[in-house]
Amino acid sequence: MLPTQHEAMSYFKKIVSLVDKQVIVYTDLGRTGLDLNIENIIDLLSYPRVIGVKKAEDFKEI
Repeated sequence: MLPTQHEAMSYFKKIVSLVDKQVIVYTDLGRTGLDLNIENIIDLLSYPRVIGVKKAEDFKEI
C-alpha cells in the first residue's frame, strides 16, 4: 500500500522536526511509487532545514 501525499508530508515534516541537520528531500517515483506534487515540495522548502529537493526521473526501458 502506497502512502498518500498527506501521509508522505507528515513523514517528511516529522523527520525535519527531529533532526538537527540540513535536509535534502529525495523523491523517487520508480522506487517508492510516490511523486510529491509541486505544492508539497514548495511547502517543504519553507522549512529552514530543508535546503533542496532531488527528484529522480522515472526512466522506462525502451
